[in-house]
Amino acid sequence: LESNGMKNICIVTIFLLIIILIKCTCPNYCNGHGYCNTDNVCDCVSPYNASSDCSSMTCPYGAAWASKPYDSYAHHNAECSNAGLCNRLTGVCECFPGFEGFACHKLSCDCINGYCSTIGDLYNSLTLFYDSSAYSNWDSNHTTICVCDMGYIGASCNQRMCPKGNDPLVTIINYPVVQLITSASSGILSGYIKLNFNGHTFSFPANAYDYTSIQCKESFENLPNIESVSCIRGNYNEFGGANYTIEFLKFSTLPYENNLYSNTGLVYDSMFVCDVTAVTGAYNPLCNITTINSGDGSGYYYCSNHGVCDFNSGQCTCEDGFTNSNCDTLISTELIKSINSYDVLVLRNTESSFTGNILNVYREISSNQSFNFISVQNAESDSIFQITSTGDMNLNYGGMSISDGLVVKQGGAVVTGGLTVTSGGIVVTNGMTVNSGGLYIKSSSLSIIGGLSIRNNGLNILNGSMNIYSGGLYISNGLSIFSQGVAVNAGGVNIGKDGLTISSNGLFLSNGVTVWSGGLVVTSGDVSVNGPIILSNGGLTLSTNGLFINNGGVIIDGSLSILSGGMTLNNGLYVTNGLTIADGGMIVSGGMTVLTNGVSTPKLVLSSSNLNLLSSSSKLFVTGGITAHQLNTFGSLSVFSTGTSTILVSNGVSITGGMILTGGLSI
Repeated sequence: LESNGMKNICIVTIFLLIIILIKCTCPNYCNGHGYCNTDNVCDCVSPYNASSDCSSMTCPYGAAWASKPYDSYAHHNAECSNAGLCNRLTGVCECFPGFEGFACHKLSCDCINGYCSTIGDLYNSLTLFYDSSAYSNWDSNHTTICVCDMGYIGASCNQRMCPKGNDPLVTIINYPVVQLITSASSGILSGYIKLNFNGHTFSFPANAYDYTSIQCKESFENLPNIESVSCIRGNYNEFGGANYTIEFLKFSTLPYENNLYSNTGLVYDSMFVCDVTAVTGAYNPLCNITTINSGDGSGYYYCSNHGVCDFNSGQCTCEDGFTNSNCDTLISTELIKSINSYDVLVLRNTESSFTGNILNVYREISSNQSFNFISVQNAESDSIFQITSTGDMNLNYGGMSISDGLVVKQGGAVVTGGLTVTSGGIVVTNGMTVNSGGLYIKSSSLSIIGGLSIRNNGLNILNGSMNIYSGGLYISNGLSIFSQGVAVNAGGVNIGKDGLTISSNGLFLSNGVTVWSGGLVVTSGDVSVNGPIILSNGGLTLSTNGLFINNGGVIIDGSLSILSGGMTLNNGLYVTNGLTIADGGMIVSGGMTVLTNGVSTPKLVLSSSNLNLLSSSSKLFVTGGITAHQLNTFGSLSVFSTGTSTILVSNGVSITGGMILTGGLSI
């Protein structure tokens, strides 16, 4: 029995040992980095799950730089991002050259004066680059860039920036101007607004009552990248906000810039960020910055545009005649004198075979009509000269000198302030209109084909002549000719208003003259007319030297007044509505015939010709006596006198209608 019992115990013990041996089959007992499960498989503890016995470590995973795509998915997660090898003993990725990071997921940065940042970090950490919709693809946290310290640039931040400044030879700088507007939709602004300009930040009171123009100026000038500004606070609005106008006068000599924040002297909206998260007391607070004038970029250069920058040392080597750390000071007076005579812009053709345009200005968009091809302004911003997009040329100040004549082919010439031609003359083919200011020609001639219209101030020809080949001359307010006279070869002269005044040398007309209104006044000189003279209204006034009519006679609907000098007629005088001679008498050498209405005169002397009254209704009234060679009247003859009147007739008297004598008759 005892032997059987011992036998059974041994059998059970052996069986238990077999069971234990069967359950402990996991390799190396999982090396103490895991548990052997019922399937005799090690459940390894991370990161010791790179091998079945938990003896090897895995490395971090990242989006693979290069991998095989599956369906629409690429760049799946891979150990060490497929850009390095995993050290199984340490669990650390050993990255290939050019990659870094715990999973070799980033491109390497060799930043000497700065730090390495991914694109994702860049947008999330740097104020001006923050954007909720920024790039977020697989490589947003893989692609990197060096963020340089202020004053350094370059891919690895190894270049040091030189001092900057205004070009000392630029005397007129178009400074940048922005407008800062603070407001809200309701409530009253309180708290603070944070403003960032080109990477540098300051805070200011949101309520404009607590933030003056002086405080605004000080806030901007306390930034390390700004040296001088002007700030003007405008009117308050109902929400406690205001408009601030800021003009950037000078940026810092040592540029507080890097490869992300740069400044060329031009200012844009994108250089500003307003943060209103600290504003209280108002609903929908607003902080908006608008660029009014970006500037012309003429005021902020390395070494002030007159030196060479050494980007290794960050120092300027100034040109001769310039000094200071940024070469912004001109010290050579001789250089100043020579520079003052320089041409600002020279466009030169050096090839004799050149046939193109030295300067060609053109537009590509035909619908835009609101720009100028050329605009010239003075220091006060007054527009002096313009060539518009439609081809019009505007000369607002100064004059225009043309040495070899002016040819206007179409549209005529409109001159509002007067036109003076000293020599060379003017040739106009399609008419010329002068609205005001008059037309002055000192010498040479004016040739017009198509008519000349002068609306105000008349036409003044100081020397030379005027030739009108066709179209006529129309003058509204008088024509003044000081010397040399006017020669009209054909077509006549039409004077519609205010008459024609000739100061000296007389008027010579070969084909007659017609004056519709205003009359003809000659103060001195002679009037010679080969054709007829027609005065429709206003009469004829001759102050001196008389009137000489060779052919054609004189037809006067109104009256004829001769103040002195008399009138000599070679071929008769025909008067329809009476003839009045105030003084000096009338001498008729070829006889005088009165058809109707008679003659009334203080004294009548006929030296050699006859006096004939042909109509029975014609009458002769003489108060101072009659002297005639022969007197024939078919009407009546009346002589009135107080005793001195006489009738002297050498060859008899023939009276058909009777004679009445009050002073006696002596034959």
